[in-house]
Amino acid sequence: MPLEVRGVIPKIFFLIGFVGVLYLSTIRTGEAWDDDFAMYVHEAKNIAVGIDYRNTGYIYEREYAELGPKTYPPVFPLLLAGVYKGFGLNLTAMKVEVILLFLAALFVVGPTFRDLLSPNQLLALIALVGLSPYFWNYKENISPDLPFLLLAYLSMFLIHRNYEQGASRTYWSAALVGVVSWSAYGTRSVGICIIAALWLRDAIRLRKLSRFSIVATMMFLLGAVVEMRFVQTEASYMDQFRGAPALFSHAIDYVKSLSVLWDNGYSLTARVAVLALFSLLAAVGFAARVRRKVEIFETFSVAYLGVILLWPAPQDRLLIPLVPLYFFYVLIGLDAATRWATTSQRKLVTALMAMMVLMSYAGKYSKLDYGSLAGIESAEARDLFNFVRTETGPQDVFIFRRPRALALFTERSSAAYYWTPADNDLWKKFCEVHATHIITGALDDNSPPLGAPSGFFKIFAKKYSADLQKVYWNRKFEVYRIARTCDEAGNRMPDKPQSSSRTFRAKLG
Repeated sequence: MPLEVRGVIPKIFFLIGFVGVLYLSTIRTGEAWDDDFAMYVHEAKNIAVGIDYRNTGYIYEREYAELGPKTYPPVFPLLLAGVYKGFGLNLTAMKVEVILLFLAALFVVGPTFRDLLSPNQLLALIALVGLSPYFWNYKENISPDLPFLLLAYLSMFLIHRNYEQGASRTYWSAALVGVVSWSAYGTRSVGICIIAALWLRDAIRLRKLSRFSIVATMMFLLGAVVEMRFVQTEASYMDQFRGAPALFSHAIDYVKSLSVLWDNGYSLTARVAVLALFSLLAAVGFAARVRRKVEIFETFSVAYLGVILLWPAPQDRLLIPLVPLYFFYVLIGLDAATRWATTSQRKLVTALMAMMVLMSYAGKYSKLDYGSLAGIESAEARDLFNFVRTETGPQDVFIFRRPRALALFTERSSAAYYWTPADNDLWKKFCEVHATHIITGALDDNSPPLGAPSGFFKIFAKKYSADLQKVYWNRKFEVYRIARTCDEAGNRMPDKPQSSSRTFRAKLG
């Protein structure tokens, strides 16, 4: 290892340690209502207590496949299971684990790009990623995005070191790449891009598949087959594809998502200007790399970007694995663009770029909310969960905007409602899932399903007040018992309310 690289290692450790202190000291209590996290936590709980992985109480509906699949890939729940075993349903402990996995990802980024960047560039890359408010925001999410970042870059590091640099082209090193690549895929299904990138790299460089890639692929497929056999996670993802993807509009959406990296909290004009400048440098850097030699980083960028453009629902978080590569290409592009300049001019340009980053990051941090997250741990939510858990039976089935959160905190089966202009479609769906209760409230106004007008489900409940008996309410939620029975055609038929049902009103001020 060169002396200059060895000399920067203590600085990297200090920088990552600083990032860890920043993240761990600013954890926000609570969790937002976006209940993806609840599915992962419920699956982790099932692993920890030794019951069927798929027994989450979430009733999947093809009509609303966008909410999420029947089950999620198993690696992230496996990682959470140990925390659940030790701390129970402690969301803060799970956030700490996610942060530690992100710090591990930063440690992997260092050796991944060690031979491609100068020591100062390497330090800058880790700082750009670790100190970004963009990643700071994601530390609150109990989701597989940051663990996937770790495994994706570990895979690329192993491919770059053991295959492209020829440090070890043995079958064992290829098998290790396959196992780690499957681990990424078992964390998020888009991890299949790693194997696709390996194939694309061989196609460009060799015009054929190498033995290394074949062995890695075989190990990857073995892991995928075992996963499908015991977990069966992937099939319901396909329900989300209901037509040709809108590639152009998706590309525009992802440009907007990328601009979040440069959100300074104050000026949209400055945000767009910095995005344009840094993205131009990234394009220059990517072109410089491709002209020199195509490696796994370039083919992964292309393969991953292609998959997320085809995915039916663009999301900001899908860009997370590309962000370190984006910064990597920015640094390469800056070096290429200033190669003609004198040393003093290069230092001046670098200082100006660093100032732009510092002002953008500092501005955003000054505007961030460091308080608790209003969501599933609010007083109204806790009281709702307590009512469902203590005043309803295990056989009851609920219709709720966030069914996976309700299932996690109440141990009741739950399905989501979705937008349909025909009320009878909803009544039929209630029959199909054997629903006994519906829950309406603030979530219907604040985050209605895709295509639904605000408050649509609350209006539905009022419209059919004769068929619904209110049994609980607080300032944000109302619970109704369904007072209809189903006929043979699956339609709800009016029924007399059960006189034995009790009505509860929460005392929340």
